[in-house]
Amino acid sequence: MQTLKILLILFITVTVSSCEEYEGTVTIKNEISNIEISNVYFYGETIAYSLLPGQKDSYTFYDTEDEFPKTSQVSFTMSANNKKVYLVTLNDYVLSAGSELIITLTDSTKVE
Repeated sequence: MQTLKILLILFITVTVSSCEEYEGTVTIKNEISNIEISNVYFYGETIAYSLLPGQKDSYTFYDTEDEFPKTSQVSFTMSANNKKVYLVTLNDYVLSAGSELIITLTDSTKVE
């Protein structure tokens, strides 16, 4: 009976600890000259709906440790002179558990 209790306690401990939630935060900064960007996505999540030059916004992912790292490109819509273009960064960015990833979009950011 004592062995059964110990096994039950070990099972509960392992189950609870394996469900521990981790977080990682992505911050996107718009440093593109005279350009508004909108619908900014990373790993399928909306990071920002609209960012004027100099603005930034963040999103925190809450997940189990085995769901990290999260690797993704950044996609967004660029608006200028009443025209909109959908763009995706060529670089992949990696967000690790327990960290903050700061991505600065500039005039020289490579996109397709």
